[in-house]
Amino acid sequence: IANEVAGLNLKIAQNIGGGNQANDLMDRRDVLLDQLSKQVDIQVTPAQKGRVDVSIGGEKLVEGNEASAFTLDLQTGGAKIAGTDIELGGGEIKGLLETHGYTVNGTTVGSIPDLRAKIDLLAVTIADSINAIHAGDEARNLDDIQARSKDPSAPLEKLLYFVDKDDPTQPPKN
Repeated sequence: IANEVAGLNLKIAQNIGGGNQANDLMDRRDVLLDQLSKQVDIQVTPAQKGRVDVSIGGEKLVEGNEASAFTLDLQTGGAKIAGTDIELGGGEIKGLLETHGYTVNGTTVGSIPDLRAKIDLLAVTIADSINAIHAGDEARNLDDIQARSKDPSAPLEKLLYFVDKDDPTQPPKN
């Protein structure tokens, strides 16, 4: 999109410089800028001869007829324009990064990783609570009831309801 905007900037400047109208070209550029603004928070400033400059996070993505490279590291969430770090202020790209997560200083941040961690904690808490009840002193299973009917002093089995998949005598691992 940045390359197309830069190309349209050139054509618009040439038309205006030649005394012609460039309304169709400006409309096409506006559509592209609209698309870009949905993807990332941009700042558009007017320039000479009908051109516009486009910035992201204070760094120029399009300046006149030239477009710079925009890069994004999906692992860290870091964005750059022409090798210079920028801060994404909003848009779909930032939303996707924040939703799916990225790593900052060894810690994964984002909505989905955060929700997964909370769901894991909830599952462990539920399993621990049910296991505490099921294997508690008041809990009985059918084997306990049958054994105690024959011998009231028969030992009670402390059975876990949720067990580790690799060792069914232990509770599940976190």
